[in-house]
Amino acid sequence: MGHCISVFLIRKEELRNEKIDSIIDNVSENSIKFTELKCGILATTYIPNIKEFGKNKTIAKITTDYFGGAGYQTAKLFVNNTNTMYLNDEFDHRKNPINSVLKEMGIEKTNGHDEFDTIGLGKYRSNTDFE
Repeated sequence: MGHCISVFLIRKEELRNEKIDSIIDNVSENSIKFTELKCGILATTYIPNIKEFGKNKTIAKITTDYFGGAGYQTAKLFVNNTNTMYLNDEFDHRKNPINSVLKEMGIEKTNGHDEFDTIGLGKYRSNTDFE
């Protein structure tokens, strides 16, 4: 079984409430469609104008590419449009790029899960799962 996602993550609290509701409910092709995860995290596969949207926000860009156990993951963290962290485990599987970035976003692992599963990302296997 594979796991191949490429999504942006943002803390829900960084968006105004009325903006969150309109974004989550709006399904037009030119808008951002978020999926609400656990711990107040929103995920989206597409942000049309990331430079404008990223002003005064903390946004993670994560990718996984696994099939049958082999693969890798990457994670970037942008704070006010500045890349503050970039990690990948393509050549060193002891690194935990996504969990490290989620920690920087304030996610604390719970109930024996890592940060990835704490916010519920384990149930999403491809980008189409977020649509």
